[in-house]
Amino acid sequence: MKRASVALLLVFACASPPPVEQADARRREALLSADVEVLRELFADGLRYGHANGEVHAKEELLGLLGSGWLDYRAIRIEEIEARELSGVSVVTGRQTIEVRAAGRDVTSHSIFTAVYAREGRRWRLVAYQSTPLPISSEAIRSEETARPDAAPGR
Repeated sequence: MKRASVALLLVFACASPPPVEQADARRREALLSADVEVLRELFADGLRYGHANGEVHAKEELLGLLGSGWLDYRAIRIEEIEARELSGVSVVTGRQTIEVRAAGRDVTSHSIFTAVYAREGRRWRLVAYQSTPLPISSEAIRSEETARPDAAPGR
Protein backbone atom coordinates (compact mmCIF):
# COMPACT_ATOMS: atom_id res chain seq x y z
CA MET A 1 0.00 0.00 0.00
CA LYS A 2 2.84 2.37 0.85
CA ARG A 3 4.46 1.84 -2.58
CA ALA A 4 1.17 2.48 -4.36
CA SER A 5 0.72 5.76 -2.48
CA VAL A 6 4.24 6.89 -3.37
CA ALA A 7 3.73 5.93 -7.03
CA LEU A 8 0.41 7.78 -7.15
CA LEU A 9 2.02 10.84 -5.57
CA LEU A 10 4.77 10.77 -8.21
CA VAL A 11 2.20 10.58 -11.02
CA PHE A 12 0.40 13.65 -9.69
CA ALA A 13 3.68 15.52 -9.15
CA CYS A 14 4.77 14.79 -12.72
CA ALA A 15 1.39 15.79 -14.18
CA SER A 16 1.35 19.33 -12.83
CA PRO A 17 3.53 22.15 -14.11
CA PRO A 18 6.14 23.75 -11.86
CA PRO A 19 4.92 26.72 -9.85
CA VAL A 20 4.22 29.80 -11.94
CA GLU A 21 6.72 31.74 -9.82
CA GLN A 22 9.45 29.66 -11.50
CA ALA A 23 8.18 30.64 -14.95
CA ASP A 24 8.09 34.30 -13.99
CA ALA A 25 11.62 34.14 -12.56
CA ARG A 26 12.72 32.49 -15.80
CA ARG A 27 11.10 35.37 -17.75
CA ARG A 28 13.04 37.94 -15.76
CA GLU A 29 16.34 36.06 -16.14
CA ALA A 30 15.80 35.70 -19.89
CA LEU A 31 14.97 39.41 -20.25
CA LEU A 32 18.20 40.32 -18.43
CA SER A 33 20.30 38.06 -20.66
CA ALA A 34 18.26 38.86 -23.82
CA ASP A 35 17.74 35.11 -24.27
CA VAL A 36 15.29 35.30 -27.16
CA GLU A 37 14.97 31.51 -27.50
CA VAL A 38 13.90 31.03 -23.88
CA LEU A 39 11.48 33.94 -24.20
CA ARG A 40 10.06 32.60 -27.48
CA GLU A 41 9.21 29.35 -25.67
CA LEU A 42 7.84 31.14 -22.60
CA PHE A 43 5.74 33.73 -24.47
CA ALA A 44 2.41 32.61 -25.93
CA ASP A 45 1.87 33.44 -29.61
CA GLY A 46 -0.82 36.05 -28.91
CA LEU A 47 1.17 37.81 -26.18
CA ARG A 48 0.53 41.51 -25.57
CA TYR A 49 3.36 43.01 -23.48
CA GLY A 50 2.61 46.46 -22.04
CA HIS A 51 5.44 48.54 -20.63
CA ALA A 52 5.18 51.21 -17.92
CA ASN A 53 5.74 53.94 -20.55
CA GLY A 54 2.54 52.89 -22.35
CA GLU A 55 4.15 51.05 -25.27
CA VAL A 56 2.62 47.66 -26.08
CA HIS A 57 4.42 45.00 -28.12
CA ALA A 58 3.36 41.73 -29.67
CA LYS A 59 5.55 38.67 -29.08
CA GLU A 60 7.73 38.82 -32.20
CA GLU A 61 8.10 42.59 -32.04
CA LEU A 62 9.36 42.41 -28.45
CA LEU A 63 11.72 39.54 -29.28
CA GLY A 64 13.12 41.58 -32.17
CA LEU A 65 13.77 44.59 -29.93
CA LEU A 66 15.55 42.40 -27.38
CA GLY A 67 17.54 40.49 -29.99
CA SER A 68 18.75 43.68 -31.68
CA GLY A 69 19.83 45.28 -28.40
CA TRP A 70 17.43 48.20 -28.91
CA LEU A 71 15.86 47.12 -25.62
CA ASP A 72 18.43 46.05 -23.01
CA TYR A 73 17.26 45.13 -19.51
CA ARG A 74 20.02 45.89 -16.98
CA ALA A 75 18.26 45.05 -13.68
CA ILE A 76 14.87 43.83 -12.51
CA ARG A 77 14.37 44.08 -8.77
CA ILE A 78 11.16 42.61 -7.35
CA GLU A 79 10.00 44.34 -4.17
CA GLU A 80 6.69 42.46 -3.83
CA ILE A 81 5.25 39.46 -5.66
CA GLU A 82 2.12 37.34 -5.33
CA ALA A 83 0.75 34.55 -7.52
CA ARG A 84 -2.80 33.20 -7.71
CA GLU A 85 -3.94 30.24 -9.77
CA LEU A 86 -7.45 30.19 -11.19
CA SER A 87 -8.55 27.19 -13.31
CA GLY A 88 -5.48 26.77 -15.51
CA VAL A 89 -4.51 30.43 -15.45
CA SER A 90 -2.15 32.12 -13.02
CA VAL A 91 -1.98 35.80 -12.29
CA VAL A 92 1.28 37.16 -10.92
CA THR A 93 1.21 40.68 -9.48
CA GLY A 94 3.84 42.75 -7.77
CA ARG A 95 5.95 45.85 -7.43
CA GLN A 96 9.31 46.23 -9.17
CA THR A 97 12.14 48.51 -10.16
CA ILE A 98 13.51 48.03 -13.65
CA GLU A 99 16.66 49.52 -15.15
CA VAL A 100 16.62 49.34 -18.93
CA ARG A 101 18.41 50.93 -21.86
CA ALA A 102 15.92 51.66 -24.64
CA ALA A 103 16.91 53.34 -27.90
CA GLY A 104 20.25 54.28 -26.34
CA ARG A 105 18.64 55.97 -23.32
CA ASP A 106 18.92 54.71 -19.71
CA VAL A 107 15.59 54.50 -17.91
CA THR A 108 14.70 53.48 -14.36
CA SER A 109 11.08 52.50 -13.85
CA HIS A 110 9.32 51.98 -10.51
CA SER A 111 6.11 50.14 -11.30
CA ILE A 112 3.46 47.64 -10.39
CA PHE A 113 2.87 44.75 -12.78
CA THR A 114 0.42 42.03 -13.72
CA ALA A 115 1.55 38.95 -15.62
CA VAL A 116 -1.04 36.41 -16.80
CA TYR A 117 0.12 32.88 -17.53
CA ALA A 118 -1.92 30.09 -19.12
CA ARG A 119 -1.11 26.44 -18.59
CA GLU A 120 -0.20 24.52 -21.75
CA GLY A 121 0.46 20.91 -20.87
CA ARG A 122 3.27 20.88 -18.32
CA ARG A 123 4.37 24.49 -18.76
CA TRP A 124 3.21 28.03 -18.19
CA ARG A 125 3.11 30.51 -21.09
CA LEU A 126 2.84 34.26 -20.67
CA VAL A 127 -0.29 35.53 -22.45
CA ALA A 128 -0.43 39.11 -21.13
CA TYR A 129 1.84 41.48 -19.25
CA GLN A 130 1.23 45.04 -18.12
CA SER A 131 3.26 47.34 -15.90
CA THR A 132 2.10 50.71 -14.65
CA PRO A 133 4.25 53.45 -13.12
CA LEU A 134 3.90 53.79 -9.36
CA PRO A 135 2.06 56.95 -8.36
CA ILE A 136 4.08 59.74 -6.84
CA SER A 137 3.59 59.51 -3.11
CA SER A 138 2.12 62.42 -1.22
CA GLU A 139 5.37 62.53 0.77
CA ALA A 140 7.37 63.11 -2.43
CA ILE A 141 4.94 65.85 -3.50
CA ARG A 142 5.22 67.60 -0.11
CA SER A 143 9.03 67.46 -0.17
CA GLU A 144 9.05 68.89 -3.72
CA GLU A 145 6.75 71.76 -2.67
CA THR A 146 8.96 72.67 0.28
CA ALA A 147 12.03 72.59 -1.98
CA ARG A 148 10.43 75.13 -4.37
CA PRO A 149 9.78 78.49 -2.68
CA ASP A 150 7.43 79.60 -5.48
CA ALA A 151 5.15 76.56 -5.13
CA ALA A 152 1.80 77.10 -3.52
CA PRO A 153 0.59 74.35 -1.16
CA GLY A 154 -1.72 71.79 -2.74
CA ARG A 155 -0.64 72.33 -6.35
